[in-house]
Amino acid sequence: MTPAPSLPRASSAPSRATHPSEEKVSRWSGVLPTPPPPRPSLRPSLPQRSLLSQSAAAIAQAHPAKMTSSLRLLRSFITRATHALVVHLNSMPSSSRLPRGLLLTLLLIAGARAEEESCSHTQLTTLSREHKSAPWVRFTDESDPLQAWAKQPTEDSSVAVLKVTVLSSAPLRLVTDLFTSQDPEIISRWNAYTGDVVQLGGHTQVQTYKLPWPFLQREYIVKCESIVLPRDQGHQTHCVPQHEHKEVPFLHDRVRGASETLWSFTSERGKDGRLYTRITFEGIVDPRGRLPKWIVNEIGKRTSITIVGSLGNLADITWEASAVAEGKSILLAMSFLLLFMGFNALAYTLYLFRARRHTSFGPSIHLEPMTMDLSKPDTPPSTESATCRYPVPRAMATTWPKGWLRGCLPRLAPGPAS
Repeated sequence: MTPAPSLPRASSAPSRATHPSEEKVSRWSGVLPTPPPPRPSLRPSLPQRSLLSQSAAAIAQAHPAKMTSSLRLLRSFITRATHALVVHLNSMPSSSRLPRGLLLTLLLIAGARAEEESCSHTQLTTLSREHKSAPWVRFTDESDPLQAWAKQPTEDSSVAVLKVTVLSSAPLRLVTDLFTSQDPEIISRWNAYTGDVVQLGGHTQVQTYKLPWPFLQREYIVKCESIVLPRDQGHQTHCVPQHEHKEVPFLHDRVRGASETLWSFTSERGKDGRLYTRITFEGIVDPRGRLPKWIVNEIGKRTSITIVGSLGNLADITWEASAVAEGKSILLAMSFLLLFMGFNALAYTLYLFRARRHTSFGPSIHLEPMTMDLSKPDTPPSTESATCRYPVPRAMATTWPKGWLRGCLPRLAPGPAS
């Protein structure tokens, strides 16, 4: 650090030589001019900059995972807001140093809190405070098209919350139709872990799962609600646990667990400009009982990845099959159209061939203007000049009715017969 400037002390030693301008001023007034007040600095001071760097380092150490684009934008916003506040506080009078430092500290705390919340944000509503504040930890590779995270207060404290997302090339409507389908064959193709489901009314159902010996059965009472976003922008299905229900008494041969799941389907435009469907699953399934937590977490991770990946694959396969079927139907329609046009062309060609075979074209006919007396049809009309010429069949030329054309009269012209 740069040492602080030393203050002048009284001494009997001769002082330094004064500048001529200073000497003139001192001789004139006897007092040196007061220097102007320092201009407010646009950059934070060293203590403030060290505080900013320490806060940034603390945040980076708390969240070592690579940040997504949204977190980068949030950090950039916090940095700019902090810099703007520092510039504003530097322009304040020195008497307000305590509020200035207090405001800066509050801003840094708020920024760190906002970034921490963005790293741990979840849409589940029944989680404990420890689960909500725990950060998401990725347990899949970034290059994997299927991304998965887990959040857990401590390694062995409780069941982990899971989040899995995948991008499907199928449209949103097709994916939601597959998800909401009640066909057992379709359900078995993407969710092989379904248990016995009994509808209780009011969007409430009880799900029962059989476990191998010596573990007891698990049952979950959940209330599911579906939300369709306006303009077909997305679909959500949220299932919240219900601990008691009058139609489902507690039984000694089963354990009642707790489960909250949320499925979200949204349209997303890819880098190639096409529309994709983002499938996102968030959930926590606590079977309770004597099952070890680490076994539950490991099974939950594998099960959630398998279910979400299977739904995405089924949607892609169904969409490709429908596109191929649509292409085949269009090709079949075009084939029928071309066949029909070819048949018509062949029939017309045969018709012209037969007409040419049975009709011989004779000499050319001059059609000339005429004046015709209708009272004497046998009298040849008077002609002035030729106006048109075209070949006509010999039969028509020899049997042309007199006066059939009111404006022209056929007259044979010499020429070889074809």
